Amino acid sequence: MSDYNEVSKRAYELWENAGKPDGKDNEFWLQAEKEVHQGSNGQTQTSGRSLQSPRGARPVGNRTQ
Repeated sequence: MSDYNEVSKRAYELWENAGKPDGKDNEFWLQAEKEVHQGSNGQTQTSGRSLQSPRGARPVGNRTQ
């Protein structure tokens, strides 16, 4: 699975667990990105690159509204 897909999946999980609040997409994306890129010793595994959340995008996945 690509980093983008892993981050997207985790961001969606965080969003669901928080009760699916509106307007916090970027917050969940950044938290998911941090979690996905942390190694077992807490060090970042990437070379400092950051995945950019699509502007205004919500985490992907099955969701009902």
